Amino acid sequence: MSEKVKLNAAIEQPPEPEEGHVPDVSSSTFEEWGQRLPIGVLQGGSLHRDFAFRRWTMKEERALEKMRKKNRRLSMGALVTNVLAYMLTRLGPYDFETLDDGQRRMVVNQMWMPDVMYAYIYLRIEALGPEVKFPVECDKCGHKWKFAADLSRTDVTIAENPEALVRSHELRDGIVPPPGAGDEVAHTVLLQPPTWQAMSALKQDGNMGDVKLFLMSSAMRKIGEGRIPAIPDVLEGLTKFDLEHLQRVIDDLTPGPELVLEVDCPSCDHENKRSLDWSWDFFFTASSL
Repeated sequence: MSEKVKLNAAIEQPPEPEEGHVPDVSSSTFEEWGQRLPIGVLQGGSLHRDFAFRRWTMKEERALEKMRKKNRRLSMGALVTNVLAYMLTRLGPYDFETLDDGQRRMVVNQMWMPDVMYAYIYLRIEALGPEVKFPVECDKCGHKWKFAADLSRTDVTIAENPEALVRSHELRDGIVPPPGAGDEVAHTVLLQPPTWQAMSALKQDGNMGDVKLFLMSSAMRKIGEGRIPAIPDVLEGLTKFDLEHLQRVIDDLTPGPELVLEVDCPSCDHENKRSLDWSWDFFFTASSL
């Protein structure tokens, strides 16, 4: 058996870019990129991208359903954490077969969000094949049909190096420091992709505002000179202008799979945009076939 890996609670951070740095990214698909993460686990200054799953047999099916039944109130984010923690056998430098349950979940929660989504979609491709049939209703004419999507052809943006993960952004209105952190309003933030912990920590009944707040706090590496903590209580003071512009920058900065489908209506040719339905009861069952 492989030597047990010592885990650290704090993950290695990518370096801050020099002024004027342009992130080095490339484009691929699931079919072309294969079993490599779009970012990877940063260790020793290098991105470790390889991963592997155990074979999904009836044994795994029963174990996963038992886990879901035992934890009925798990949020979707926490469910994904548990599923990947169970199904992965290797992730970057980590041999999951040498880790206990808590360690495996910790490693998954430390992953970059796009890496988790990539691994989750890849697990679905391995388990049920690449074709998914989504029920769609046209926004324009109301026509209903099932759209067949090939997940293997989904576009994926790849971070070529750790420097591609960090970007500075100027706020218009700024962030007011909490008591004890000075009086100067911060207008500069250093951003990087959020980690999966932000999604895993959300409660089952969390709304879209909660999602934005948790993702924003996870994506903010530094506020101003670093005296202001990137915690939800502080970020609740963000204006709508700064919030939406920050969201756009974070989306642009974050590599990974494209999660929005562009679907042309067969009745009126209207282009409909739909988010990928990755809910467990659809994505991993016969209803998606």
